Amino acid sequence: EWNWSTRRYVLSSCHSVYERNPLANSMLQYTADFVIGTGFNLTCKNKQVQKLLEAFIDDSDNAIREYERQAIINLQLDGELFLRFFEGAQSGQRGQIVAVPMRPWECESIRTERGYFRRPQMYRFQVYETEGDYPGGNINTQFEDIPADEILHVAINRHAYELRGRPELYRVMTWLRADKDFLEDRARQNYWRNALLWFVQVKNATAREVGAVLSRWSKPPTPGSVVVEPDNVQVSPLTNSSGGADAAEDGRQFKNRNIMGLRLPEYYFADGAQANLATATAQSVPALTKFCLLYTSPSPRDRQKSR
Repeated sequence: EWNWSTRRYVLSSCHSVYERNPLANSMLQYTADFVIGTGFNLTCKNKQVQKLLEAFIDDSDNAIREYERQAIINLQLDGELFLRFFEGAQSGQRGQIVAVPMRPWECESIRTERGYFRRPQMYRFQVYETEGDYPGGNINTQFEDIPADEILHVAINRHAYELRGRPELYRVMTWLRADKDFLEDRARQNYWRNALLWFVQVKNATAREVGAVLSRWSKPPTPGSVVVEPDNVQVSPLTNSSGGADAAEDGRQFKNRNIMGLRLPEYYFADGAQANLATATAQSVPALTKFCLLYTSPSPRDRQKSR
């Protein structure tokens, strides 16, 4: 298990990459698109039950329609979800239940029954309480011990003997950096490859003549200008071959390491030259398995809690 400081560092890095790297952002967004689609539909035979559920869904404190898509993204980004349930007077409305997402990096530890790690007893959070983004508001930091029956915890990418999950982006962080560095280096090379350096050769000249030529060529000529030199002065640009054909496959392999890390097919990322109908059909199988299966199976206690 990661300790609290390691988890905060990893999650901070994953959030930064998700916000700023288009490839990382698209991989998580595509998964949410396929899993959620246009959202869920609610149909109940018992109209009273349906009215109760619709009131829970439409409650602005719950924002379920917004959370249903964001939960898939957050689950991949943080590796786990924490939902806290308030009931009765605590929720602010008597008889209503409010579900509030908790920040995973604020969960410092989970206390379980001794010898039975699948039986959580208490979740310890270091909570940062704010008044929104109001500049004059107070910020309070406090430790809060929350009973396990108030928390629904869902985790992915964990071993059978672990409590906490790991982000999907964690396994591809190194390859995302490699892809970023590769593209930046290629952009620099393409930008500077033409007339990066001018080579001026002076033949059979005295030191004074060489100095005069050097003075004239202290700066490169402006575009569209005309240069006149004697026969003994030869001017030629030194260019750098970009080798685009050779580098294309290298860039594709870097990108594929990231795509495979999240079990997505290559043709999802606008590279149609590498796929036909047969390969596209075959490549979809691992992705569809990921989309259709649940990320985790909640414990019987959590299933009862969610009901």
